[in-house]
Amino acid sequence: MPPTVGDLVRLAFSLSLLTFYTGVLIYSLPIPYRGLKSWAPRLIADSVLAAGLAAAFYAILEVPAFIRSVLGASWALYESRVALNLAAAAAVKALAYVIKEAAGIVENPIVGVVAGVAVSLLAKLADLAIATAIALQSLGWLAMKASPLLAALGLVLYSIPLRLGRGAGAWLLALALVLPALLPALPLFEAAVAHYAGGYGAVQAAAAQGVVVDAWGSTIGYGVLLFYPANATPEGEPLARYPIIGGRAQGFPPGSVTITFPPDGSSSAYLELDGLRALLYPAPVDFTAIRVEDGVPVLVLQAKLVLFHDGLLAAFASNIPAAATLNRGPGHVEIQVIDDMGAYVEVRWPKSCDVTVQAEADVGGVVVEPVGEWEWAGVEGEGARVVPTTREAAYRVIIDYAGDCGEKPSPSPVKDYLFDQLMGRVNLTVIATYVFTGLFLLPATYLALLALLVGGVARALGGRDRGIPRPV
Repeated sequence: MPPTVGDLVRLAFSLSLLTFYTGVLIYSLPIPYRGLKSWAPRLIADSVLAAGLAAAFYAILEVPAFIRSVLGASWALYESRVALNLAAAAAVKALAYVIKEAAGIVENPIVGVVAGVAVSLLAKLADLAIATAIALQSLGWLAMKASPLLAALGLVLYSIPLRLGRGAGAWLLALALVLPALLPALPLFEAAVAHYAGGYGAVQAAAAQGVVVDAWGSTIGYGVLLFYPANATPEGEPLARYPIIGGRAQGFPPGSVTITFPPDGSSSAYLELDGLRALLYPAPVDFTAIRVEDGVPVLVLQAKLVLFHDGLLAAFASNIPAAATLNRGPGHVEIQVIDDMGAYVEVRWPKSCDVTVQAEADVGGVVVEPVGEWEWAGVEGEGARVVPTTREAAYRVIIDYAGDCGEKPSPSPVKDYLFDQLMGRVNLTVIATYVFTGLFLLPATYLALLALLVGGVARALGGRDRGIPRPV
């Protein structure tokens, strides 16, 4: 069984005690050898420092979290930025392919040469951006998952008597403290540079995997995720569109589950399911909806109007009720709604699903009205609407169903926000500047600054002291 962080900390403390008693022993030796005697105070001082670090180890590990909170940095924002860089690199490669195909249509050798140079440049820059993003992803994993273990291992090396491992230990300790504290601040550094440098052609966007949950937090398996400008009517062509398949929004290029969307607070998201649209929360979309799962940023949006779903069988509230409860079993669902705004519930299902909708009123009255047939994403279906007859009402919607309610809709075409932004910039110089500066140069510069800081912290901890001076 591999040693735990606690095991390593206890070992480091034991080694500090060994260093202390070694120093005391040298003090006590009846040998008038001044050079050898000079080891004793250094060993005792080293032991006190190592023991202090071991005793305060878990408190020291909280320092990076405190620094992140002061700076306003977060791992969710960092992972979203890395995902955006990867998505941008993929979009640039796709753009290079589009340029190549378009140049092949035009029968002009000069156009072909220019297009070839442009495609080669964009492809190399995209590869450079991908390598940088992978490095950032790896460092992020190291800082999030392995920093306590690195710090504990560094403490063990730091505590070895006679400073035999002091240099390596100091560097590991510095790495385990600086990376978790300041690596998540990379997006803040890039934003500051973009602000003072006039943007350098940067694309303002965010990236994450997309998940939509219902009013109870259950993942919705199918639908379409749409983004519109914040506070705008969700009509016409959206800013971005992603089909939801198997509980994940499908991104660009095909096969990717990373989506890109407008920056913090500038857009609202909607779920389209069975031909109906529901506003998603938070509205407008902000970075509080992004959480990190196994090192991957996930944008979790809630459809508070979706009270129940099973495949394409879904129940929508016209507005968020004052209170609601859900009880479900195999083929049977009961939704209790309490509201003082006249909220009704509309149930829709595919024709392949045999559904019966009933309603019972506890306060006021309620009626069930058919809504006729509907067609959405290649699926035909029916529906019913449960409408209270009084403004203040408490009623139960009872749904019994059987058959195939999980009919899969035809996937909607992806409209990727980032790719659209890049396609709108016909100037290849601007795109190349954005890729080189925003996706490579700025992250590389920030990592170089962190490396210098790690070196400074390591030296402050005694990283240059690689052993006890030889006796003279």
